[in-house]
Amino acid sequence: MSLVIPGSLHSLVLQVEPHHAAKVATLAREAAPRLGLDPALAWAAGFLHDLGKLSLPVQVLEAARPLAGPNGRWCRAIRWRGR
Repeated sequence: MSLVIPGSLHSLVLQVEPHHAAKVATLAREAAPRLGLDPALAWAAGFLHDLGKLSLPVQVLEAARPLAGPNGRWCRAIRWRGR
């Protein structure tokens, strides 16, 4: 299977954590054959896995402590909707 991630989506991922996305994508591609999965699809999933972080405010992403109060409730609500 061959997958192409559209340029605009690719650019969005690179805004979050470009090195992390590339590392996770590479690890997923390398592990895929051992798990009976398609390497290209695993790479795409690994690359896109943090895309939802773009919807979070910077203060939430960079919090050095567990989130409480409004930010904690907001993040839990976002996580719940994503299931």
